[in-house]
Amino acid sequence: MLSDDEEEPSIEEYFNDEEDKKYEVRKKKKKEAYDSDYGPSEDELEKAQFSFESDVPKMKTYIIQVAPPKKAHLDQNELRKWYRSFLPDNSEEFARSRMIYNYDTAFTGFAVRLTPEELKEIEKKEGFLGAYPDSVHHLDSPNIGEAY
Repeated sequence: MLSDDEEEPSIEEYFNDEEDKKYEVRKKKKKEAYDSDYGPSEDELEKAQFSFESDVPKMKTYIIQVAPPKKAHLDQNELRKWYRSFLPDNSEEFARSRMIYNYDTAFTGFAVRLTPEELKEIEKKEGFLGAYPDSVHHLDSPNIGEAY
């Protein structure tokens, strides 16, 4: 507790500006590294939003089923490249802004947001097996999880 003649320390005395700046730089670098590994950065999402703004009303999410690649065992990066090869624009930026999920257990395919025109382009590619519009299914039974 401060005595009556002591003044409250200033904020500058509590915090070292240089340390704060270094911390912010480290935090930003960690976030950029995380984003590059696990999905689009905020900047990429914003660019994608504006670049496809006119297509948004026409876009739908589809689950695209493709034939397994000829090489039997692919690592995750190779599998992503295989899926990207089906996209109308197989650039990394396009894939990051549109691809939602990669399937590799139950079947070979991916979930992606597409316009009807882009879907038609994908359907023409060798190895394409099917496109299924994504939809939400609601359970009819209120007894889910209860013992019988």
